[in-house]
Amino acid sequence: MANTFRFSADEQGDTAQRILDAAYALFLDFGFRRMTMEDVAKRVGVSRITIYYRHYRDKDALFQAVALRESRRAMRDIQKQLAALKDPEQIFVEDFLKTALQARRHPLIQRLLETEPEWLLPHITVKSDALFQLALSYCSKFIRDSQSVRHVANLILIPLRSMGKPCC
Repeated sequence: MANTFRFSADEQGDTAQRILDAAYALFLDFGFRRMTMEDVAKRVGVSRITIYYRHYRDKDALFQAVALRESRRAMRDIQKQLAALKDPEQIFVEDFLKTALQARRHPLIQRLLETEPEWLLPHITVKSDALFQLALSYCSKFIRDSQSVRHVANLILIPLRSMGKPCC
């Protein structure tokens, strides 16, 4: 039942990994606005042009790549923790809780929420198609892998009905 997410090809190269590692550390140290692509290039030991033309078109794209990598890491970590569970309801509940806790405790999210919340929130929600697609893919795989789609649907619909929310 485990969802398995792999890094995309552009995240696997040594230089790309070093760029993502450097960007992550610099986002933690300086936040988004104060970190520059020049800072990343210096830390990695490549030219700024290498980053722009071979890897990430701008700082927003670099942040999205870091966010995707961190999300995939968190998903894999949660999958390992849930591997022994068999009951779809227990998996659903545990997965939701662990995901929420990991997001809340993640150092980069904490840092940016403290210093640049007005920038962060749109960039991990409405301005992040890639993160949305990753979450959608993760949820879709969970539902497909469940023995009973109706059972999983009820896990979502029953609480909504009990709260008086209109639903299918």
